[in-house]
Amino acid sequence: MKTTIYLADLVLTMNASREVVPSGAIAVRGQTVNRVGAAADLIAAIPEAEVVDLTGHVLMPGLV
Repeated sequence: MKTTIYLADLVLTMNASREVVPSGAIAVRGQTVNRVGAAADLIAAIPEAEVVDLTGHVLMPGLV
């Protein structure tokens, strides 16, 4: 199954501590968010993933 990494200026998490990840990314495998973190970390961990650059945007995974 294909993984896509979405890069953004900020990732606002919906976890209990409402973490904010500057220069963040979200890795999506199929239709499931499977990782959230620093963009460089996700790209290094999943080098085969397609990367979508959303510079200038904020991502908020968990708002369904």
